[in-house]
Amino acid sequence: MHRSATRAGLRRFVPVTAASLIVLSFAVTATATAAPLRASASWSQVFTRPATPAGSRPMGGLPGSTVLQGAVALKPRDTAALAAYAAAVTTPHSPLYEHYLRAGQFTARFGPESSTIAAVESHLRADGVRVTGVSGNGLLVSFSATAADAEAAFGTRLESYRLADGAVAYAPTTAVALPASIAPAVQTVLGLSTTLRPIAEPLQGRRGAGTEPAVKSPATPVGPKACAAARADAAAYGGLTDQQIAYSYGVDGLYDAGEDGAGQTIAVYELEPFNRNDIRTFDTCYFGASKASAMLKRLTTVPVDGGQQVGYGSGESELDIDDVSAVAPGANIEVYEAPNTDYGLIDEFNAIVQEDNAKVATSSWASGCEADVQA
Repeated sequence: MHRSATRAGLRRFVPVTAASLIVLSFAVTATATAAPLRASASWSQVFTRPATPAGSRPMGGLPGSTVLQGAVALKPRDTAALAAYAAAVTTPHSPLYEHYLRAGQFTARFGPESSTIAAVESHLRADGVRVTGVSGNGLLVSFSATAADAEAAFGTRLESYRLADGAVAYAPTTAVALPASIAPAVQTVLGLSTTLRPIAEPLQGRRGAGTEPAVKSPATPVGPKACAAARADAAAYGGLTDQQIAYSYGVDGLYDAGEDGAGQTIAVYELEPFNRNDIRTFDTCYFGASKASAMLKRLTTVPVDGGQQVGYGSGESELDIDDVSAVAPGANIEVYEAPNTDYGLIDEFNAIVQEDNAKVATSSWASGCEADVQA
């Protein structure tokens, strides 16, 4: 599959640090619109009932035996201090500029108190919820529970819905609550709703839009060189080849110095599968069959929460990988894949940070933070 990049610009590569990603994930949601199942002075709301998608139809209570996978997301120990550190470490001329935290330092400085984690675990187990793990930074307490036990643990009711596209999903019918002794330390609860399913937007081509844009292309053998099919697609759809994108972003200067990303690892965030043969075809277009085979050996998949990817495997995910592969042909590429659920999309970001294999990460999925997920 020969494709050219037809987006307005190459998606931004973001340096990965525990502070710079996790700080994006914590803000408290607002006031109640419905009383929790266990309304009591000793219980406090964690987040309001999420809105159901337009066109969805209620089908009755979720069967109590349904097994849910999710996590209680905790707040950092000092949110303001974390935000200040994240700003300082990414601001040129700051004394802390690029002084990133080493493994374990985030937990020690900003992670929740061990007593807080223990209290959350104790509450979950008391209601029959099985704690399946705690992330290294302490921010996610993962669990597995039947719907009946989850309703008891989180003071809510769960309803089944038929969505407009025919899919069946579930979501709380009341605000979610926890005991007042632990609620202030909780950001949200993930895994209680499956109505949120991010999807990739189709590319909007402009066939016959004119000739290939007049952007100079590097002549170096290190960088990408668009084959005839890629050049023809770019001209037909009014887009840019990855060769032109590399030049537009000034990467050709690195190519001239013989730098192609060798020795670097780039994490790619995905919520849908991809076809390795398509990636090979794309790389062959820009680098030839021999180099494409070598590049494919440096492309690995990292499943999060079992992976469980669904989709056609020929859309957003492949465009993401194509762009990374073309611009940094010598790099190792790790494609992280998680289930397309509110828990999966947050846990995947957390996994990239916690595993700390990549100094660069890229995502074209506008997943947002926990508060955005619930909204």
